[in-house]
Amino acid sequence: MENKKESYSEILAQLSEDLGIELAFDDDNCNLYLDDDNCSFTIRKFEDEGRIVLMGIIAEDLPEDISYSLVTELLDNAMNPLYKAGPAIARDAESGMIVAYVSVDLKDIVPKDMLQIVEQFVAFQVHYAEVFIEEATEGGNNSNPTEENPLTTTGLNFTRA
Repeated sequence: MENKKESYSEILAQLSEDLGIELAFDDDNCNLYLDDDNCSFTIRKFEDEGRIVLMGIIAEDLPEDISYSLVTELLDNAMNPLYKAGPAIARDAESGMIVAYVSVDLKDIVPKDMLQIVEQFVAFQVHYAEVFIEEATEGGNNSNPTEENPLTTTGLNFTRA
């Protein structure tokens, strides 16, 4: 158990240093982070489970007309967390908001890995926020939203096991 807490501390200290900010967690173990691109997300720690979850809003709600290709892409990405293959998108049942999230098992990473995971998450979140804006304005006529998929264009390497 102590080893998990040391690992937690090391990973969060390294991330704090890499981001150039002090991570301050509230009573729910959450830290809201706003990067330079005005992209905000929450870092939530689950110390007992040995994981960190990143979560950020993609859209206030699901567009009325959504393309088949986007639905297919979202469903394909939905399996990512199961395979530790990166972020996914979900709809919060209470608020109706569309959110990106990734759950990071700390036993699978070293402290320096966390910045890359955060960078990839932000790229994923920003990409899909833009896709959802396009979907909302074009009424589901976006035929190929995967052209600029951040999982393939950022050079980061989430892969399915």
